[in-house]
Amino acid sequence: MSKTTVASTGIDLSDSFAFTGTVSGAGYDLLHTITASSDDNVTFNSTYITSTYKKYIISVIDLVPASDAQHLNFLASTDNFSSDLGSYQRSISHENNQSAGTLDEVNASANMDPLQITGSGSCGSATGEGACFDFHLFNPSGSLYKNIAILGTFMDNSTSMRMIIGSANITSTSAVNAVRFSMASGQIASGVFKLFGVN
Repeated sequence: MSKTTVASTGIDLSDSFAFTGTVSGAGYDLLHTITASSDDNVTFNSTYITSTYKKYIISVIDLVPASDAQHLNFLASTDNFSSDLGSYQRSISHENNQSAGTLDEVNASANMDPLQITGSGSCGSATGEGACFDFHLFNPSGSLYKNIAILGTFMDNSTSMRMIIGSANITSTSAVNAVRFSMASGQIASGVFKLFGVN
């Protein structure tokens, strides 16, 4: 099939197009997608976590734990998980739909291992329950502590809807080249994990 060069004046979209491969330069580059199905963890390794980008976003969509009432955990590594880094800090605020407009609570921890993304509420696994998060990781190859911003929503094990807004960091100055998500106990029954590099 012949290739057509697109002129700077525009492209005629009256025909049908099927795009394949990696589209880059648009601001957010989709680097990898993992669809979990009864997995112990979801890991993005050094194939994808490199010095190419100063920021990564991991979108976690429709996560369901295999066991009810489980927290979502995060780990980072400098050696593709031959070992993992064991010190994280966090400050996470969350509110549920039964708290009548008042802040439910703030969970702050100076030294966690692993980093617990959810606050005191835990992810439910009953019919219709699930969790969605955007996890922003800044400059994992940099020489400072690695900053993280978290925004999410999930149904907890008491069928309350919870909102999560938080920040965290990886207390290591070494370059991080792999990250991992897992439940506090049991497997990830299902969920889609999308890794984006931000230009």
